[in-house]
Amino acid sequence: MFYACFYFYCYTMKFYGIISIIFLNKIVSAQNWSYSRPDEWPGECQRGNRQSPININFKNTIMEMMRPIEYVNYDRDFVAVIENEGYTLALKFDNECCDKPSIRGSVIQSDYTLHNIHFHWAAEHTINNRRYPLEAHFVHYKTEAGNLTNALNFGDGVVVLAVLYELSEISNDVFDVITRTVDDVAHRVNQPVQLDAKISPESLLPENLDNFFAYQGSLTTPNCNEVVTWIVYSQPAEIEESQLEKLSDIYTEDDKRLVQNYRPLQAVNGRGVLYTRGNYI
Repeated sequence: MFYACFYFYCYTMKFYGIISIIFLNKIVSAQNWSYSRPDEWPGECQRGNRQSPININFKNTIMEMMRPIEYVNYDRDFVAVIENEGYTLALKFDNECCDKPSIRGSVIQSDYTLHNIHFHWAAEHTINNRRYPLEAHFVHYKTEAGNLTNALNFGDGVVVLAVLYELSEISNDVFDVITRTVDDVAHRVNQPVQLDAKISPESLLPENLDNFFAYQGSLTTPNCNEVVTWIVYSQPAEIEESQLEKLSDIYTEDDKRLVQNYRPLQAVNGRGVLYTRGNYI
């Protein structure tokens, strides 16, 4: 049964020594990696065989009925900050006051805590070779690891929810909140600014959360660690074109506009891609 095989493959542990991780992280922090030269990225980016993103060919997926993912505290409104990280725009939630957003269940075998939400323009994953204009990554680390850095030492350390966005003529309320603050961080790398209203993680998800693809892959930025379970929703959410233009109007550390920040598609290399419609009986 694919379900069992998926997990056997999915959670075959790959040892990453703590010293090696620290060393590699230092290399990346010292190296000025760029989206214009992805063939020069370090770490597993060149030598790995489970890299992300990929094109998801629907006819090659394996259908499976699954229980839905459980979203804990995703509907709560949080104080949030927005940060220009030089290669993406990221949202981070102030959850010192209360329980952190997390996910569990379905293809996810442990509890995973939300680290941040960040954006790629255009989308990194494609479905049947269609590339959407925007993709959001909800990055979660294995809760028992304590943080994202520690989670990179686990073979199943990270789960990323990938939301694709299509253009709409109707303004998206949550992006109104986010884009009002973009000017404050556009030229200020690694200087977070608080949003002027609370938002919930749920507000950035698509309406249909039951239909998604799942596969084993990697981070899409250096060091491209192969520790990620990817959940890619098949139904896109929506963003208005002027909101997308504002969201993506940020600049790198050397004050060059970040025109695009998506990694080229990677080889599937025989990996199974699960498709579930959530109609578990």
